[in-house]
Amino acid sequence: MRRILLIVAMLLPVASAMAATSISAVQEGDVFEINGVQHAKIRIDYATDVDIRAFALSISVDNGTNIGDNAPTDFLAGESIDPNKGYGIFPSRFRDFIDPGDPDWGDANYMPVTAWNEPGAENTGLGWPSMVVELGTLYSGDGNKPDSAGTLFKFDVNSEGQGDCNLVIAVDALRGGVVDSDAEEVTPTFPTNPLYIAFASPPPPPPASITYPATHDTGRYTVSWAASAGATGYQVEKDLNGGGYSQVYDGAGLSFLADALEGTNTFRVLAYNDGGSSAYTTGSPSVVTYCFGAAVTGQAQWLAAGRPRCWCYPRQCHGDADGLQEGKSPLIWWVGSNDLTVLKAAWQKDTATVYAAPDPNGCADFDRAEEGKSPLIFRIGSNDLLVLKSNWQQDPNADCLPGNRTP
Repeated sequence: MRRILLIVAMLLPVASAMAATSISAVQEGDVFEINGVQHAKIRIDYATDVDIRAFALSISVDNGTNIGDNAPTDFLAGESIDPNKGYGIFPSRFRDFIDPGDPDWGDANYMPVTAWNEPGAENTGLGWPSMVVELGTLYSGDGNKPDSAGTLFKFDVNSEGQGDCNLVIAVDALRGGVVDSDAEEVTPTFPTNPLYIAFASPPPPPPASITYPATHDTGRYTVSWAASAGATGYQVEKDLNGGGYSQVYDGAGLSFLADALEGTNTFRVLAYNDGGSSAYTTGSPSVVTYCFGAAVTGQAQWLAAGRPRCWCYPRQCHGDADGLQEGKSPLIWWVGSNDLTVLKAAWQKDTATVYAAPDPNGCADFDRAEEGKSPLIFRIGSNDLLVLKSNWQQDPNADCLPGNRTP
C-alpha cells in the first residue's frame, strides 16, 4: 500500500521545478513491412539533471497514420533494481493487472499505454492516431535510481498506406506531466518535435484496363489505360506474335501512339511509384494487317513515312486527302474543298515534320516526293497542289495502289 500511495504522490504536481529535462523521439532504422503495411520503429529517450519519478506524455501522429497495433517494448517491468533500472510502474494500468500483495510484472497486458476509456484518454492508444503513456519508478537506495539518461520505451508507427507523417510529444497535464522526487512539476524540452517519419509510398494497384483496337490496317493506333491511384508513372510492354514482351512506353501519361507491326500484337501495362510496381494488366490480342501490303509498289516508302493510313485510299495520289466524297447530288466528287483544307494545313512542311505526324500531314503528300532546293526542301508543296488542281472536283477512278486491300 505504501508503494501505491507513493505512485499517486508522484502524479500530484505542487510547483514547477527549475530543471533541465529533455524527451526525444528517435526513429530506429529504416521503415519495414508488416503484412504489406509499412511501419517505423520509434524510441523515446530522456535526459535529465534531476531525479524524475514519473512521466505522463501524449504522443500523436498525423496524415492518416496511426500508433502501431504492436505493444510497446523495451520498458522496465516492475521496480528499478540495479542492473535493471528505469521506469516501469504505470499508474493507470497498475490496478488493472497488478496485485500489490503478489505483483506479476510479466503480465503481457501490463504496458505504459493508458487505456482508451480512461478520462482524457478516450479513443487513444494502440491503433489510434495518438496515445497517452505513463511511466513511474519505484526504487530503494540511490544505487537503484534510474540513470540520468536512457530509453523509456519503443513502439511502432503504422503508415496505414498513407504518406509521410510528423510525430509530436507533449506532456499530459491531466496525469501530472513530468514530476520529480519532490512531486514538483518539471517542464521538459522536446528536441525532436516534431519527428518527421518518411514512409515510402505503397505500390499502386494495377490499372483497371488497357484499351486498343482488336484489328487495324496500319498498326499506328492509340493504346490507353485507366489511371491507377497513387501511380507516378506507367510502363507498357508489347508482344509480337508470341516472341516475348519488350518495353514500348515509360511515362506519366495514360496513352501513347503505338507502333504495332503486322501480325498479332498484345500490350500490357503496369503502374509504379517510389514504393514499387503493380502487377501487369494485359489486353486482348490486336491483329494488324497492313493496308499497304508487301505486294504494293512503294511499301518501303510507306513504312518509312510512318505508315499513313490515307496512302491506302484508292484515290489519295490523285488528291483525295480525306478518302471521302463531298458535295450534294448530282454534284458529288472525291477531290474538293475538304482535301484543300488538309493540303493547306500541311503546306510547305518538311519530310521530318510530315513523317512525325503522318495522319493528317502525310495525306496531302499526293506525289509522295520531296520538292525544292536546299535549304528549302518541302514534302508538301506546289507539286502536290498541281495534283489537287488537276483533279479538282473530279472523281478519279485510277487506283493509286494496284492490289490495294482497302477502298
